[in-house]
Amino acid sequence: YKSSIDYEKSISDDDEDKYNLRSYLIVAMGKTKDDYYGEVLLSALDSDSPVIRLSAIQSLGEIQYKPAAVKISEIINFTSCCKEIESGFISVKCCIDDIEVLTAVIALGKIGDRNSIPLLVKMLNHEQPNIIWDSAIALAKMGDDSGKAIINDLLDRKFYHNYKNINEEEMINTILVAVQISLELKDPIFKENLNYLASSLESNLDIRNAAKMTIEKIYN
Repeated sequence: YKSSIDYEKSISDDDEDKYNLRSYLIVAMGKTKDDYYGEVLLSALDSDSPVIRLSAIQSLGEIQYKPAAVKISEIINFTSCCKEIESGFISVKCCIDDIEVLTAVIALGKIGDRNSIPLLVKMLNHEQPNIIWDSAIALAKMGDDSGKAIINDLLDRKFYHNYKNINEEEMINTILVAVQISLELKDPIFKENLNYLASSLESNLDIRNAAKMTIEKIYN
């Protein structure tokens, strides 16, 4: 990709089509899963365009480029402009939007640099549920159980009753991710919810089968 077009020219060009092309190429680089593109993707984090930064964060996660972990963590900046409010929740709206924060959290989980664990633990107190949930999942991928209670909540269908904006498909997908990630921690806290999901009381066959396999691997 770097040799197929004048990539550096597209970086400095303000034309919307050039930005769209650059974003497309950044996503394509991530699809390769090849860390050969790590440095050029890392440079894209300096873009003024949120679309470019978002694409770069996603692709750096996809190629699991560990040198990017520090810079992605810096995107979620707690020292210069973010603040903790009295309730204990963290507001980052003064820094970047929640989509970028969420994408950064997911990327850190894929990269797996354990130096990002303290930051991800702090994100468990974020004000946005999706960021909390994906922080717990990212931590579990690194073998850290700080978010295990959150993951256990995600295994419980009743938990989602509090979130009216989540539809059935989104709930199923989230439960499946939680079932899968529970394998990383192998904690007894998950057993009750997994047993329920593996029973005939669970209506979704994919969830039921995934829970059964997980129980066999963890508890049998």
